[in-house]
Amino acid sequence: MNCTATSNASSCNATKLLRDVDFSLSVSVARFLWISIAPVILSIGLVGNSLSLCVFMKKPLNKSSSTFALLACLAISDSLVLLTGLLRDWLSVLRQSEFNAFNRSLMTCTPVEVLSVASMYCSAWILVAVSIDRYLAIRVPIKSRSLRTPLRARQLAVSIALVSIVASLLMTFSNRQRAVCFTQSSSEAAMWLDVCVYSLLPSLLLFAFNSAMLLSLLSRKTQQTRHAATRRLSCVALTVSMSYLLMTLPNALLLIAAEIHKPLLSNPVVIPVQTATMLLWYSNHAVNFLLYCFTASQFLPSSVSLFTGLINGNYFRETLIEDCKV
Repeated sequence: MNCTATSNASSCNATKLLRDVDFSLSVSVARFLWISIAPVILSIGLVGNSLSLCVFMKKPLNKSSSTFALLACLAISDSLVLLTGLLRDWLSVLRQSEFNAFNRSLMTCTPVEVLSVASMYCSAWILVAVSIDRYLAIRVPIKSRSLRTPLRARQLAVSIALVSIVASLLMTFSNRQRAVCFTQSSSEAAMWLDVCVYSLLPSLLLFAFNSAMLLSLLSRKTQQTRHAATRRLSCVALTVSMSYLLMTLPNALLLIAAEIHKPLLSNPVVIPVQTATMLLWYSNHAVNFLLYCFTASQFLPSSVSLFTGLINGNYFRETLIEDCKV
């Protein structure tokens, strides 16, 4: 209802007051979610990704499978997303402004922004590479053996990282008209490109390859010929891919809906929903360690043994001895 000269003034004032109260309440809920949940996601993610990296880099896993090499690279890119994205957003909410440490000059602003976007792209496409790797391991295990080596997997991960950095640079400097770092894209085309490169296109590829992999795993004709370890590793890849789809698509769909209907994000009801989808999106980069523990029976004992070794200093001594034996 619009407050005109003929409308009831008290009714208009009451309506405006209710809207202000609703908006203030929504912002308070969103702020509470950021302050309370973000540190938990950050802590679990950094500790879990660090342990995952150490497990996958430890011999003999780092020499046995291209999938382990890709998952180690995924742990690195996920950690970078949390450090350059979630940590910065959380500090911004605490200060109720853009985090000043990153905004003092382009010397600090641009590298962090580029690294943040590049690590997002890198995580998504490394996960696509994991799905393709497991699909080839299931469908053509012998023919693809020469392609699925740890060395080639690392080379592929480096290539993905370089392409991601180039794409991030293009995205960053095409939107250089922004006054401060880490604001929303000033270009509608940039927003669509960002959503497609990070979420929609990887999601379509993950759905296609994982569906084909699942059908192949369930095939009676070839089920007996596959090694049990191959099936378990493929199940791990399926679980991680499904987690990515469930945790990133809600935020992508909300951004698309907001671009189609501009006033959507100013709706008081949508503000905490957007915060929840953002935190869910960041959780995708923090939960892989937990997924490995649930789907790989030997991963948790290996992580516990590694963690105690790190505390006692045995991990580095054993790694040095193993390197000297090579």
